[in-house]
Amino acid sequence: MVRNILNELTASGVRHLIISALFFVVYALCGTAIMLTVLFLIDRHIHGESISFISAAWVLGSLLVLKTISNAIADMSKHFAGFDLVERIREKIILKLKMFSLGFYTNERLGEISTIIHKDVDNMEMVVGHLWTRMSADFIVALILGIGLFCVDWRMGLTMVAILPIALFSLYRGIRSGMKAQEESQDNLADMVSLFVEYVKGIPVLKVFGGKGMFRDRLDHSVSEFGESSKNISRLAAVSVGRYTFLIELAFALMATIGLWWTQQGELSLFAYLMFIIVSKE
Repeated sequence: MVRNILNELTASGVRHLIISALFFVVYALCGTAIMLTVLFLIDRHIHGESISFISAAWVLGSLLVLKTISNAIADMSKHFAGFDLVERIREKIILKLKMFSLGFYTNERLGEISTIIHKDVDNMEMVVGHLWTRMSADFIVALILGIGLFCVDWRMGLTMVAILPIALFSLYRGIRSGMKAQEESQDNLADMVSLFVEYVKGIPVLKVFGGKGMFRDRLDHSVSEFGESSKNISRLAAVSVGRYTFLIELAFALMATIGLWWTQQGELSLFAYLMFIIVSKE
């Protein structure tokens, strides 16, 4: 699926996708660098070392400006990549629809066609423009910071990632369940939209020949089914994300507790301990 989506992107779309991910990496690293710079200045002050406030202001100001510019470029590029994909897909759908006979539009659900062209294609823009760029950037940033923290203290690094495999496996299972529920909800949405279209087109006939109550019952049942499937998606997402967040916070608590004990024992410096605390919460 990922390969198919990437094949639909033009060279410009792929370029914007890469630019967005890279600048989101710069944005995240600038935020971490600002926090570490402040921590470094505090550490030097505690140890009675001199601090150049002008130099500190220049460093922090430059990082802040770079962070702001990076966020603006990344945000703009991700939308360009998403719009590029949407344009390509809709062009192909329109060309494909022109090839079908009139019987196709009689037999197929018009609501399903409308849902695919509008909602489903817009969802692809959200996936590529918002999800992929953020996920790629988060993975690269986590890898860079993780390697850096392991270089500072490998014991704290192992403690930090001890529960991570369990959390990722839990998130994976939640995503699989959510995808199945999403397919069911999309089918229910297509049914509901189709019935709405049929209801609006058939109002004059229903008024003349009756049958309005029976059709209205079908429509109400379809709306109810779509509502239940949408609620099911929300429940699954809440449980999955909640479980993943709990495991990540548990890993942080474990690292913070063990790190504090090592700091009290003199086996870990306070600066290194605070570095792990700050970076792992970024």
